Amino acid sequence: MIIVAGEVRFADGEIARLKDAMEKNVAATRGEMGCARYVYSVDISDPNRLLVSEEWSDDDAVDAHMRSAHMAEFMAIFGAAKIESAAIHAYEAHYLKTLVGGAPEAGD
Repeated sequence: MIIVAGEVRFADGEIARLKDAMEKNVAATRGEMGCARYVYSVDISDPNRLLVSEEWSDDDAVDAHMRSAHMAEFMAIFGAAKIESAAIHAYEAHYLKTLVGGAPEAGD
């Protein structure tokens, strides 16, 4: 399993301006082979900080995602945004333990 996690800090108002493009990208990505989770969320303490959380079956799925047409379209929009900082990293992971709630999903 591959976990992708990170954050992007935008200038004031950029997250709201990019909301439609982000929603379109999330919807397209969630339909991709190997995508178990794909989420953008805004930090409740900082409205200019976007958090990225993804889960993929393997590195090939991540690579295919990054080469997809909808990601190329989104990256063009993202690249034109007023970004102050960005750091998004991929990690190889395996299930360790449940911290809150029910059992892990099958295959973990």
